[in-house]
Amino acid sequence: MALTTAKCTKCGNITEVEETKDAAICPFCNEAYVVARAIRYYKMKQERQKIVENSELNTAFTIEMGVLKKYTGRATHVTVPEDVIKIEDKAFAKRFGLQEVTIPEGVTYIGDSAFAGCPHLKQVHMPSSITYIGDSAFSDCTKLAEITLPEGVKHLGIAAFFRCQKLQNIHVPSTISTIHENTFSECINLQSVHLSENINYIGDSAFADCKMLVEINLPEELTHIGNSAFFGCKMLGEVVLPNKLTYIGDEAFLGAFSFDADKKIQFVIPHRVAYIGNRAFYRNHFHAITFVGSPSNIQKDVFAESKCLKEVIFQNGIEKIADGMFRQCQTLQKINLPYGLQKIGNLAFEFCVPLQDMSFPDTLTAIGNDAFAYCKGLHRVVLPDNITYIGSGAFEACSSMSYIHLPGQLKQIYKNTFAFCSALEEISIPLPVLSIGNEAFKSCTRLHKVIFLNTYARPFIAHNAFLHCMVQL
Repeated sequence: MALTTAKCTKCGNITEVEETKDAAICPFCNEAYVVARAIRYYKMKQERQKIVENSELNTAFTIEMGVLKKYTGRATHVTVPEDVIKIEDKAFAKRFGLQEVTIPEGVTYIGDSAFAGCPHLKQVHMPSSITYIGDSAFSDCTKLAEITLPEGVKHLGIAAFFRCQKLQNIHVPSTISTIHENTFSECINLQSVHLSENINYIGDSAFADCKMLVEINLPEELTHIGNSAFFGCKMLGEVVLPNKLTYIGDEAFLGAFSFDADKKIQFVIPHRVAYIGNRAFYRNHFHAITFVGSPSNIQKDVFAESKCLKEVIFQNGIEKIADGMFRQCQTLQKINLPYGLQKIGNLAFEFCVPLQDMSFPDTLTAIGNDAFAYCKGLHRVVLPDNITYIGSGAFEACSSMSYIHLPGQLKQIYKNTFAFCSALEEISIPLPVLSIGNEAFKSCTRLHKVIFLNTYARPFIAHNAFLHCMVQL
């Protein structure tokens, strides 16, 4: 029984019918109709539709001197005319019904926002002649699942594929050297990225919030990773930073890297890295960090709240441990402070609870506020005599610290510097000390002996400096 498509001559609905029959009953309106007439009616309507669509295609494109200025049609599948060499800015922007586009050979340029905001665009057939893809060219094409960037593309614009939420894989051709700002940000299903070895620059937020990104290769020529470049890439596996890298921006990898209890990530900062931005690796899952070189400019909280960090190794000197650099790394057990270190910043090791006895280099001159606060694993601390400044709260609540040697050049002990060091029994106050701040030794409940090395004149002792201590002054 052969069925063919027909259109009911009574109600206009399309149905299937045996063409050998003379008449049939419409399943929609229950009216009888002549089969041959219904089949002719359907074919006639189809021909008319084709005429309309062809007519629309001829008038839907605005083309001037080979430049496609605007497409105003409503077709779901569009082939760009052969005489086009350039697609102008916003030419197809917000064509909500557009699903597939074929761009012919000869087209070299896709302008800014050319296909932006086409929410149903699924496929783009791109020719090998393309050399330029503009800013936001395919942004908010939320159903675009696959696109092939041909060799020969030299420019991939800012936010070119921003929020292409179905995109899963991307291969960046060797003719591109820069990934600009927001190029692939919020591509929430992007899983794999292959960058060519010629990439030397990754811009701000280039892959930010690519929540499913598992793997990306960072090329050896790469020198710059911008602010928030991989922000929120929480499924990212192990990443190897290339040896030519010099700059890591603010929050570059904040919230990135997946947790795998069986895979202990040994993370290496290469020797040419000079700048590491604020919170660049905040809340990571590294087990060990090795600094091969000596970064000269490290901002705040770079490795703060690392979840699994146990060891930090400096292979060469470093002048400063930045503010909050390892703050609340509550699994950190071991760190070597290298010769050449001059300053430990505010909150640098706050709440590094398991951190045990440390060796401080003779080059150290300053320890910031709350630098070792709540490091409850510290037992014995010997500070070198070149230190002239220890900030307020620097060793507050180091409850296991039973001994500390204060540096011979120290002139002032600030508020709460050793408060709640409940295991401390004896302290020698260096000769140059002129004042001891309020609550400096508060609640050192075992402290029973204070030795003032200046036997001629005691320093000024603030109110409650030794509150809740056993010592009697």
